Amino acid sequence: MDHRSLSPKVVIPVGLGDVAGLHIAFTTDFDGCFALDAEVDRNTRDAAQALRDAGAIVNEVPIGITMEQLHHATGYHFASIFGAWIANMIEEHRSEMTDHAIAFCDQVNQIKGDASGWTQIEVEAAIWTAVAPVFETHDALLCPTLGTRGLIAGDDYYGHGLEVGGQALD
Repeated sequence: MDHRSLSPKVVIPVGLGDVAGLHIAFTTDFDGCFALDAEVDRNTRDAAQALRDAGAIVNEVPIGITMEQLHHATGYHFASIFGAWIANMIEEHRSEMTDHAIAFCDQVNQIKGDASGWTQIEVEAAIWTAVAPVFETHDALLCPTLGTRGLIAGDDYYGHGLEVGGQALD
């Protein structure tokens, strides 16, 4: 079920042809895990319908992951990579850094705490275990990549959150 070592290797051709007969799974919010604006939900469902209209076999599927799992997985991941890089720069370059970058580093390192790399692997594996079965019966998974269209250009959302789908997010 490891998507990094699929066998045989998937080669995406230059000309993809049509989608007729492809089995496509879709979810809008991963069983309530993500806050989602109504417009994003509607657009995802419209895309699913457009694929059906083009001949694909499209099914809405349950995928049981939790925000806590995602929060920890991304925290561990970023603390080990980008957060660690920023942490090495803070002492010398704090005055040149954005409040957002400093807060990001602090937040992901707080999430990681003293968790080991093994803990990171376990959390990521639990998420993949919830997603992997979809690819046993489907060729693709359609889902939103963002829950809102309401992000304001130039706002780093440091020190305040936003509302998505009627839910206040920090």
